[in-house]
Amino acid sequence: RCLKVPYTPAQIVDEGLKCNETLKNTYDFMQDFVYALADKDTKKINDLLDSNIGQYCEQLKTTIRIFRKNRRAVINGAKMSYSNGCLEGVNRKIKQIERTAYGYS
Repeated sequence: RCLKVPYTPAQIVDEGLKCNETLKNTYDFMQDFVYALADKDTKKINDLLDSNIGQYCEQLKTTIRIFRKNRRAVINGAKMSYSNGCLEGVNRKIKQIERTAYGYS
């Protein structure tokens, strides 16, 4: 609305990425990483983790360093189809019941 021109969402992203080279590099890395995870492409994930981190924002640099330190776990998480989502859901329900029942005897 502020631009007073009817842009599509893709055009808005492109205009935003033109403003800052670090933002563009960070965005491109994240898109590549997300697609590599979705495709379970472990070679691409390794290549991305081995890339030069000097061109990214500080938050992404920290994330990449942590992923490098835990590379085996990241690769296994990408390869395997297992998830602990169900277990986390059950734990969340138990904690919510405890919070709701607080104070009742």
